[in-house]
Amino acid sequence: MPLPDPSWTADAIVAHLRSIGTQENRAGMARFGINTATALGVGNSDLRPLARKVKRNHERALALWDSGIREARLMAAFTGEPKKITIEQCRRWAADFDSWESANGPRYCTPLPLPLLRNCRHRRTRRRAGSARTR
Repeated sequence: MPLPDPSWTADAIVAHLRSIGTQENRAGMARFGINTATALGVGNSDLRPLARKVKRNHERALALWDSGIREARLMAAFTGEPKKITIEQCRRWAADFDSWESANGPRYCTPLPLPLLRNCRHRRTRRRAGSARTR
């Protein structure tokens, strides 16, 4: 398989994740209370460098999320473009969280998706502030 690069599609990323996942990692995730029903067994220490190599791409991030695979969803959070995410997408993603790691992992374990979360909060705050203003 070629080295990861920004031209990779969501399907190529998922295929790569399937090739590097291990049953041993899945067992370790289960010990920490992570829902492994859709996990491929790829640790975050492998996901973060991969995310840096494939770079940000909003449309690909949406496709990765829609795959329903744990690691693909984390890659979506790591590679989404903060300025393009909408409040509706944030809410949809939040409704799909099925484990503490899904909800907390992107926010606390890595710095990459923080702009996504900050942008959602900023837009919500700005929208509320704008509705209260009178001009």
